Amino acid sequence: LVDVQAFANSEQRAVYAQVNANLRVVSCVLFRIAFDEKGLPSRDWNLPFDQLIVSAGKGPDLGAGPIKLSTSTQCSVPWHQIKLWDAAEIKSVFSWVVEAVSANRLGLVFDQVDETSEGLLDTDDLIDDFDFTNDSIIETEDSPFFSSAQSAQNGSVQAPMHGYPPHMMPPMPYGYDPSQPMVPPPGYYPQMLPQQHMHDLSLAEARLQQMQKKFRQKELALTEKLKQLQQRHKQGIQQQQEQFASELTALTRQHEQAVEEVASERNRWRANAEKLLTQRDSLEEMCAAQKAQVAKLIERLELLRQSAEKRERENVEALSRKYEQSHEQKMRTLTQTMEARLKEKDAEIECRQEVVKQLRKDITLLRRDKIRLVNSGADKFLERLEELGISFIAFHAGAGHISIPLRDMTSYIENPIAYAANRCLVSEELYRAWLSHYEDPVCRFVLNEKGHEICGHKVRKADVPSDFQLGVTDRCDKHRSLVAGWNNVVNIGG
Repeated sequence: LVDVQAFANSEQRAVYAQVNANLRVVSCVLFRIAFDEKGLPSRDWNLPFDQLIVSAGKGPDLGAGPIKLSTSTQCSVPWHQIKLWDAAEIKSVFSWVVEAVSANRLGLVFDQVDETSEGLLDTDDLIDDFDFTNDSIIETEDSPFFSSAQSAQNGSVQAPMHGYPPHMMPPMPYGYDPSQPMVPPPGYYPQMLPQQHMHDLSLAEARLQQMQKKFRQKELALTEKLKQLQQRHKQGIQQQQEQFASELTALTRQHEQAVEEVASERNRWRANAEKLLTQRDSLEEMCAAQKAQVAKLIERLELLRQSAEKRERENVEALSRKYEQSHEQKMRTLTQTMEARLKEKDAEIECRQEVVKQLRKDITLLRRDKIRLVNSGADKFLERLEELGISFIAFHAGAGHISIPLRDMTSYIENPIAYAANRCLVSEELYRAWLSHYEDPVCRFVLNEKGHEICGHKVRKADVPSDFQLGVTDRCDKHRSLVAGWNNVVNIGG
């Protein structure tokens, strides 16, 4: 009726218990129930608790004698066993049930009854068929209720409900004992006037006839319904018998076919086994003959091997002697050839040494001629330009416009980069690195081992070579920290 979110998408173990008016457990069914994602029981869940309890076995005594217990191991309906669970799964399940019933959180209320009472009387259907709104049925002295009560007060025991057939007894209050007279409390039946007796009695008889007629109609309807149920039950049994007979016939045919197939398969396997035995005997004979042939072949191969080894040793010895003779002849020829070549190389080396000496003399003469020409030609021209106030100026990044004196002209011409680096008070290597940074200020951290790929992230440009630090200024913030950390490690290690 209501969802239980705590049980959503799960299967729970539950107990269906019946209790008497003294809150004593009289029967239990240990069942399983599954809940969907909303916490509601599955729609296809259904268990006939009443049927399971009626045919249940005995269980432990929980205060009202041995209870009726239905579990997975004690179930009268085999196809419901899978829907139940056993008390051994939870050892204290019955103590929990007793505690829950004693707590009575459902607020069950019963009339006061004798301690020997075993349960509630199911009289709801009978109560609906009676109408007790007219009090005259129990207020007259001729009423069957009043007669029974008056007789009980006088000490005589009569039928508790005189005037009703046994199958049409009206409902009794809970805990009523048929062996004891029902004595109403004093003053329950008021004294009536004599002139009303006949009128009330006729009303009571009319009401009794109506109730008898109603009960007969209900009895006929129930009888007809019972006949229909019996007929339906017979039809169901007959259909099941026919179905079982057809299934038994089909299973018998299948069994016979299976027996025939097994018999034919067995005969086939027997034939195959006999055939294999015959083949095995013939193969054993062939194996024996082949073993004899193999033994002969082995002896022949051993003789051939020995003769081959002998011939091979003779051939190897002859070849060894022949090879030694040929090797010695070749070595003598090669030795003579190499000696002749060495003599030729020695003569060639002496000739080249004489050529080198002559070339050195020529170089010395050429240098002297060059100095003479420079002193008399270009140098004098440059000196004249300097005397006229003309100076040589070159521009280099980081150094700006540099005035080059005549005495430094030769060194400047030989290496302008080194001259500019000297003017900037840095080394040539640092100046070249700064030029690369100045022209393209990016991070030059190498990302792979081959050095073909660099970071390339833009960095701040250093305008002066003296402010440039290789590996620091040309690195971004990320790779500068890596380089700084590595330098610290190297310094500590040093």
